[in-house]
Amino acid sequence: MSLAGMHVNSAIVRYGYGVKTIQKSTANVGYGYGSAVYTSLDKPQSGFLASCTQAITNNLPPWMEMRKSSSSVGWRLINAYGMSLDRVKALIDYNMRNLFPASADRKIRWQVYRTDIPSDEAFIPRGSKNILFNTAFTIPDVARTSLPAGWSNDLKPGASLSTLDWVSGGFSVSLDDTYISQALDTSTRGVIGDLTLSVYVREVDSGAKLSMSVSVQDMAGNISTYGLLEDSLSTKWERKSLTASVNKEVFTVQVVFRSIGGEILVDAPQLEIGGKATSWVESSTTFLPYLPNAGTLTMVEVRSFDKTVPLFPVPTEDIFADILIPTRIKSIPPPSKEIDPLSPKTSGEIVTELKERSSRLWRVVSGKVAETTSNSTIASYDIRDLRFKDLSDTVSYGTFNDTTVTITPLDCVVVGEHLLVLCKETYNSETLYTLKVCSPNRPVSGSYLESIRDLRVPIFENIMASGSTEEVSSIGVSESIPHILVVNTSKGRRLYYRLYYDYYFLRPGDRSLFTLESYDGSFVKVG
Repeated sequence: MSLAGMHVNSAIVRYGYGVKTIQKSTANVGYGYGSAVYTSLDKPQSGFLASCTQAITNNLPPWMEMRKSSSSVGWRLINAYGMSLDRVKALIDYNMRNLFPASADRKIRWQVYRTDIPSDEAFIPRGSKNILFNTAFTIPDVARTSLPAGWSNDLKPGASLSTLDWVSGGFSVSLDDTYISQALDTSTRGVIGDLTLSVYVREVDSGAKLSMSVSVQDMAGNISTYGLLEDSLSTKWERKSLTASVNKEVFTVQVVFRSIGGEILVDAPQLEIGGKATSWVESSTTFLPYLPNAGTLTMVEVRSFDKTVPLFPVPTEDIFADILIPTRIKSIPPPSKEIDPLSPKTSGEIVTELKERSSRLWRVVSGKVAETTSNSTIASYDIRDLRFKDLSDTVSYGTFNDTTVTITPLDCVVVGEHLLVLCKETYNSETLYTLKVCSPNRPVSGSYLESIRDLRVPIFENIMASGSTEEVSSIGVSESIPHILVVNTSKGRRLYYRLYYDYYFLRPGDRSLFTLESYDGSFVKVG
């Protein structure tokens, strides 16, 4: 028997045994149980299968595998160059279309809004002691969970993002007899002396209590938990903190905030190495995963009398001018002027091994997003959400096959360099509608498209009542007004939604801050 063809997979399994030492004032020992277990995430896809690669390999003899199969090693090697050629070809085609009024891009932005920052204070580097992720709760998890990204709840009801009141960023987290937690890897930080956990909290229900804890696992697998129970909360924001004396190397740390006996709001948590709580500041690791980190300013938000909208930094002027990934969505009445024509559903071209060329048309076929030509289906894809997930020892970013949700695409449209897909989701016995942002390129995985962001489409839950036969028939985005989403239903109803792009670009030379939205009647707060 030959062992040459055998492969062995291995996995590290860590067992921890120890005593959980509850210090004085500790009253928080929690156990979490859930039906979903995640041991790892699939990393975000890198690259795509380029049509120019197939055009190159078509010069090879027809019997060669690297001409016939995009999964061959030779084809993938050439694809490293083919992707660049695809981008160059797309740019040339785009410039050629813009030579003629009938085919020119009508989505080019011609107006942005400017605010000058006169203060030097906003530009003083402050650093961040906060080692938690997403502590202003401005980066959302997938829409169906209503949680901030990177924070876990193990499918327990009662935890959700709230706009009722907040300390910073426009969001807090509502906890109603439930908890949120986050784990992080601290194995590279050496010996840790003291750890201080702090959070802003206020009660919603009279008599509700806050329980907060820090659990540390040392390199030998021993676990120690330090906790605090606050049973007298105010209706106004107060900061609570606890300090754990660790004095050893730590493999992982987990923090937990729990409400007992009613609803509370928590905001601006901070975990820092040291013996006391310092002023809260957002972690330097918190930024949108689909944009390079441009963290010159710690926090930028637009405030009005009734709400706060966080703004996200864009690193370059070119990306800022072209970005079409919405951050918010709102139902609006029909616009006063006609918004047709709508954006097309085509993106790039398809090249076959027989040297056939045709435009790539994106459709929804049998509940999947399909890559098609005018007369045939080339491939069909499911959708997976890219998300920050709190695993057992750290917050990771990627996708996984989530069996707790059913995602059914209904229709799609190409907008700029993105594919917007309207989906119907079933999650925890609830039906909701979401708008997902994907890439209109053939994925390397071959089986699914990645959603880099999704938004919950409002009102659908009321219009599409239980037992109703009305459903989405098609969607579109105006070519001339790209922030208007049009949804058509099977009963002839047309619904309109406003897409918002809450981004900013900072030009350091003259300290000018540019936004894509006007934010009338509001002021910009820079921190």
